Amino acid sequence: MRTVIRLLLLAAAVALGTQAVGWVAPAGVGLLWGVVGGDTRRPVLVGAAAAVAGWAGLLVSHAIWGDLGALLSRLGGVVGLPWPVLLGAPLLLGASSCGLAAWCGTEACRFLGPRRETVS
Repeated sequence: MRTVIRLLLLAAAVALGTQAVGWVAPAGVGLLWGVVGGDTRRPVLVGAAAAVAGWAGLLVSHAIWGDLGALLSRLGGVVGLPWPVLLGAPLLLGASSCGLAAWCGTEACRFLGPRRETVS
């Protein structure tokens, strides 16, 4: 249950960060998650899933209150790709950037963490 709550809080942080900063927010949230939540089970998977959930929430809100359909059809005509690919690409970008940043934060904490010195 704690993992679900953490995932939802991270998804909200990704969504709010994206609204405030832009598309680089999942990497920043993922890095902070890797540092803070690196001791949890599977921090990379939780970070990637939170980025997908956060950006999916943004896409749904833009589909309901915005003009996402017109944008996807216009962009699909220019790029020559179907609209599901255009919806999946940002989710993949968010998941990969947040997951990779969470891994970097976790490994940096392991590397820079407290070390025991042997006294002879």
